[in-house]
Amino acid sequence: MGITVYARTNLETPRPLLRKAGNVMRHLFQRLPGFFVLATIPFLMLAPYYTPTFFAVYYAILMIAISIISLRTTFGIMFTVITSYQKSKTDWQLKREQHVAVVKEKLGSCGELDQELLLTVDDVFHVIVVPNYKESVGTLTETLDVLASHSLAKTNYKVCLAMEENEAGSEAKAVDIIAGYTGLFHTITYTVHPKDIPGEIRGKSSNTNWACTQLYYRLVATGSLQESLASNQDKEEVYINDSQVSAAAAIEIKRHIFTCMDADSCFASTYFVMAAYEFVTLSPAARRAAIFIPSIVFDRNSDSVNPFVRMVDASWSAIQLGVFMRWYPFKPATSAYSLSMELARAVGFWDTGREALGEDYHMTFKCYFATRGRLQMIPIYSPASQCNVVGVHNTSISGIMARVQQTRRHMWGALDFGYILRQTVLWMIGCGNQLPKSYFEESPRNSKISTAAKKIPLFFRQIVTLVFVFYHTLELYVFSSHVFICSLIIGFFLPHTAVTPGFLSPISDLYWKFLTGDVSTPLDPLILNVTRVLGSFMVVVVICVPLTAIGYELYYYWNSRGRWGNPNDLEKGGVRSLIGIVGVKGGDLHPVLGLKPYTSSKDREWWMIIEWVLYPVVGFFTSIMLLHACLMHLFTDRLDYQVSAKPESLKKMMQKKEVPHQGLNNVDSLETLTCN
Repeated sequence: MGITVYARTNLETPRPLLRKAGNVMRHLFQRLPGFFVLATIPFLMLAPYYTPTFFAVYYAILMIAISIISLRTTFGIMFTVITSYQKSKTDWQLKREQHVAVVKEKLGSCGELDQELLLTVDDVFHVIVVPNYKESVGTLTETLDVLASHSLAKTNYKVCLAMEENEAGSEAKAVDIIAGYTGLFHTITYTVHPKDIPGEIRGKSSNTNWACTQLYYRLVATGSLQESLASNQDKEEVYINDSQVSAAAAIEIKRHIFTCMDADSCFASTYFVMAAYEFVTLSPAARRAAIFIPSIVFDRNSDSVNPFVRMVDASWSAIQLGVFMRWYPFKPATSAYSLSMELARAVGFWDTGREALGEDYHMTFKCYFATRGRLQMIPIYSPASQCNVVGVHNTSISGIMARVQQTRRHMWGALDFGYILRQTVLWMIGCGNQLPKSYFEESPRNSKISTAAKKIPLFFRQIVTLVFVFYHTLELYVFSSHVFICSLIIGFFLPHTAVTPGFLSPISDLYWKFLTGDVSTPLDPLILNVTRVLGSFMVVVVICVPLTAIGYELYYYWNSRGRWGNPNDLEKGGVRSLIGIVGVKGGDLHPVLGLKPYTSSKDREWWMIIEWVLYPVVGFFTSIMLLHACLMHLFTDRLDYQVSAKPESLKKMMQKKEVPHQGLNNVDSLETLTCN
């Protein structure tokens, strides 16, 4: 199972008094979103009469924010569609060769070549961590099939199934699955995250943290991720200092990238090639402060879920695509991402407390503040294909309830609002958990020929990025809920504005009479003008919805069908059937992209775009779930982590062909499970 590994981080540790102050700020800032919600209701009901100027400013901010979100999402999707198509036409082998030639030319006058700088794509190892809890064997084996079909799998992929001790038989399941992939990867191994570790909240973040610390220690201690830790089983805890890392191990660490992905995420091989290319073309110092982020597309079982679930996931994907421009300052990771082993080690790996429930966003924020705003969030234009959640009973109602549960967990990430405020305050007073400046220094030789862009002054870049971090935090955890509240209150209680529905006039007139004593008391002209002018901004939103729909549908088609070419031209048969291990057929094997997932949706018909009329409904739904999370955070930061079910996949095909899989048929892929 492993031992408890503590890697001494490079972070500067705050003094005890400041740590106590940080804990006070954590409890205080956690409650701010909920307090804002409670304060907003009386403000909106009283401000139009008593402080009309403040009301007009508040309303203007919300309407402008909604317009910005709509315009940015539309533009971002269109940009990503075009860029992804262009990147798919790139000859990455040629680019690798050109990069090495350019660097060698620059180093020609610098004596001995710097091997750290001269890394190529083939030198980079991808440590692919798949955290899972009671996932079906079919889901896991399909993901491994896809990875095993990639051209770099045998030489550069080190795969780890991150299991949970809380799942009965998880270790035996991992051993059985791994036995079917011997020789298909450079390394394939597993870890088992113990249950009931003090101070931990079970979930993806704590499981990922356990797996990555174990893998790091294996690499440092033995030089291999596959080696057993049996020689240390008599020790309950192991602490790793930089002084304990040998020179050879330090070099190896610089060549490794962690890729964290969901059990149902499927990548084309180009994701790993593109991420590695971006990694090696950075300077060594820049590699230590970079995270690589793919977009996500729910295209694997979307034809088998109800339109509401489909649109919630499509909206989630669209919001991410809205910030997916290379030059956009802030791009948080969503679901799957990669970062160097150096960076993960330097920041102390993943957090395991209650604030870390939103694992992907939280790790982005943690790395951002640890690197003092130097973090480069690099988009990789090769999407991750994912499954929509399904219900326990595989019905529409059950599917909606599963999506509600998952959205509730996503919105619980509003705890990051307090985390960001706390880290910013500590950073500003010079007492946060930041990496020392020496961490970002280039070696004298590398500084002469660094490929890192230095056109923008660091201080300016830090300020701009911090502003965008705060703005997007407000977008995620404040604006959407306040727009919902504002729409309701204006509609019901503010008479005779351009945005008040006529059929609600009796209610608004009655309230206005109660507030002012006379229904004929006019609204302040400023409010009337602002609501009229900014209310017209909703035309922008209405126009952006169909444009966003068209852009997303194009991206969906390109990812699920277009980049794979003509299905008749692809080689039939899954990779495992090609090598004669299981004999399961059904996948399309692309010569460049690898195996297309067995679980893939049918082509969407053109008329299905009408489902985007649910887009505003989804917006209100997520706002309600966010309101619930913010109000709950007034009382608690604890949430029972529930794993939503995924569709049956390879397991079902294996059972139909009666292929034995060593007693694993008792795993139910349609079970909703809880981690406390």
